[in-house]
Amino acid sequence: MNIIGLDAGTTTISGVLIDTAQLKLLGSKTIPNTSHLKSSQPWENLQQPEWIWEECRQLLHYFSGLCPVVDGIGITGQMHGILYLDQDGRVVSPLTTWQDERGNQVYENDQSYCETLQAATGYPMATGYGFTTHFFNVLNRVIPPHAASFCTIADYIAMRFCENREPIIHASNAASFGCFDLRSGKFDQGALDKIGIPASFLPLVVSHEIKIGNTPNGIPVCVAIGDNQASYIGSVNSGNNLLVNIGTSSQISVMRDDLIENTSMEVRPFVGGTYLLAGPGLCGGSAYQLVRDFFAEILALCGMPQSEDLYLMMDEALKKGFGENELVIDTRFRGTRKTPGLRGSIQNIGMDNFTPGHLISGVLKGICNELKAFHDELPEDARNSRYVIGSGNAIRKNPSLHRMLENVFAKKVLIPRHAEEASLGAAILAASIIESGRSMADIQQIIKYEQDADAR
Repeated sequence: MNIIGLDAGTTTISGVLIDTAQLKLLGSKTIPNTSHLKSSQPWENLQQPEWIWEECRQLLHYFSGLCPVVDGIGITGQMHGILYLDQDGRVVSPLTTWQDERGNQVYENDQSYCETLQAATGYPMATGYGFTTHFFNVLNRVIPPHAASFCTIADYIAMRFCENREPIIHASNAASFGCFDLRSGKFDQGALDKIGIPASFLPLVVSHEIKIGNTPNGIPVCVAIGDNQASYIGSVNSGNNLLVNIGTSSQISVMRDDLIENTSMEVRPFVGGTYLLAGPGLCGGSAYQLVRDFFAEILALCGMPQSEDLYLMMDEALKKGFGENELVIDTRFRGTRKTPGLRGSIQNIGMDNFTPGHLISGVLKGICNELKAFHDELPEDARNSRYVIGSGNAIRKNPSLHRMLENVFAKKVLIPRHAEEASLGAAILAASIIESGRSMADIQQIIKYEQDADAR
């Protein structure tokens, strides 16, 4: 079968086409996500869902031209954020993304909207979570007048392909809104009643991986899943190796068959009734971009032209090595989900290490150290993986970051040969849904690694 996987990401829209009979990647394509909308509020982060939908539609057209028949479509995309729909399934709002900061604004009694919501529901909540955004919007009376439901951007793309009128949401996306009961696989309506969200407003949630419809020309479309889950499927070809992803943000994930409670890690629904333990960093690759922008501003202050090769120049600076007297940099510049007010820091500054190279090296190591801290909170058996799988362009394009990860984790870091892990994961899952009798593990053998093609 020829299966397409699409990923509506935060900074890019990407897709792949796979041949499941020959276990081959037939094509891939990525474009920048330029749908960001300007806002009068500095804490607001919005994107244009119709622009994203149109680009996904064009990707389907592009991949359809590469093969005689398309047998299925799998979809993933950025989690947590929401957009509103009317009763006919038409979008009536921008996409409020996971990077939106309205939940951290002060509500009353010096508490933020997040803190108020968490106290009312008993669930850990963070800014950018769907219910946090909705809670703010309700209290500030900015819900679109015709809104009848909401969903993630990936769910919206899936329903548009099928021309469905109501969203069908997989548990992996539903849980990203918050107030989700992992045991029942449903929203906790008792908690939502406390904040005035009626059951009639909630989208339909499914815990199983299913086909939700067909395109007008008969191509099966599968339920969308979260990008963390899709990246794991599209990166780890066997076992439960650790996955480290560094893109706009960063994340460490490992699969579990059992539901672990009383853990500081985030527990997320996966597929087939399993779970992912995840440790998310809010900065990740954007911390490195912050350094790049800092150097760009220095060039501007000096009246020098901007260089498109700043990242290459930064990478070259890292090859010199900086000895043992390193800058100690905490890269939690956006805080954490649990402590949004936390900020990063630079320590151990001396006369010999206050240099651009030390700054570059220190930020990369800070990114690695944040992920290692999550790793050390995992159950002991989850820390015993033979390898770390490294996905995301920040690792793929930066050999220095790759080496630092291996040093910090004291394990070999394998990088998938393909670049679009989430898109591939969506395609693999869709193939396992559509092809009866074919396991996801079988199709995952399409995944090969740059360092060790035979790694298992």
